[in-house]
Amino acid sequence: MESDWKKGSAYQGVTPAMPTPLLEGENLEVDPPKKLVQSFRALWSDSVKAEGTSRVTWEIEKVGNDSCKLIVTHDQLRDGANPELYGGWPMILSGLKTLLETGGLLTTPASLLYAPAA
Repeated sequence: MESDWKKGSAYQGVTPAMPTPLLEGENLEVDPPKKLVQSFRALWSDSVKAEGTSRVTWEIEKVGNDSCKLIVTHDQLRDGANPELYGGWPMILSGLKTLLETGGLLTTPASLLYAPAA
């Protein structure tokens, strides 16, 4: 993700494997380290581009003295929205967890499942 992470600023979801961003949006609410609300527009295919913009909320809640819980809510999707918009969240979140635990860069080929050929 590329952004300055300020309210009202743009962000793009980029990957070295793709010449163009996979998604884009605006940071609607920024309250570190507790909450980030973003508009979300998928760009990896014409069918998801046609779905327009939805919203993703990232919230971190403290659990006990040394743990936390990440809650991700993807809403403002139309009824019957393309499943490509929400079907990949388990893999994305699993990859995020691994990145945080290892600090290493990840390649997540399944995240590129719907991306056009480079």
